[in-house]
Amino acid sequence: MTRFLIVSAVFSIGLAACSMRDGMNDACDWPSEAGAALDVRNSAHERHLMEDVRVAEELGIRYNDARLARGLAVPGKPQTRDECDTKLFSEIAHIHAVSLADVRQARLNLNRAWDPTIYLPLAALYVVVAFALARRIRRRFSWSDEKSAAIVATLFASLVMATALVPLGHLWSGVVEMIRVGDMHMSYRTDRLGWRGYDLEAFAVGIFVYWSIALTEFTIANSNLTPERTAER
Repeated sequence: MTRFLIVSAVFSIGLAACSMRDGMNDACDWPSEAGAALDVRNSAHERHLMEDVRVAEELGIRYNDARLARGLAVPGKPQTRDECDTKLFSEIAHIHAVSLADVRQARLNLNRAWDPTIYLPLAALYVVVAFALARRIRRRFSWSDEKSAAIVATLFASLVMATALVPLGHLWSGVVEMIRVGDMHMSYRTDRLGWRGYDLEAFAVGIFVYWSIALTEFTIANSNLTPERTAER
């Protein structure tokens, strides 16, 4: 558990560094930034462009929420979230010296992007809990005398662990995104959260990881038994 806390702390620090920039507002105004336009062929530019699109989406959602709360149209301001998005995307295109089509393509790339690194703390927690549960089962059931019971208990535990992993992945990515954008209103961005339609694959990986850990536990336990102790059993 200590290792998990250390990993989580490192992750939290990294996430804080990736949080939204200063100047976020609900007036559909682009926050100032120090960076100038980058080479469009540079991969760093691609990442910067996608992050700017993420900022623009958050600004659009904040603006629309504030507009609906006011209930009154503001003269000279966009009347819908889409209009705000278009205004901000045009500013991004100007900053990066690209076309509006390039910005919209970056938005599509953002929809398809999947960052597995955000799941590292969740994976660490899963492994820690799996080891603890597998060790408990190993100590409760002897592989030599109660093999059937040990297999049934391991199968049940793996199903429980993998089943819990699927919704936890969705919840975890939602929390990460809320912290990253500084807003609890995800709106259409919920489609990007979680396993992106790969729930069965995540479930299968959870089963595989748990069984690997359980087999490791039983293998280590059996290797520690001397021939004399094995004969006594």
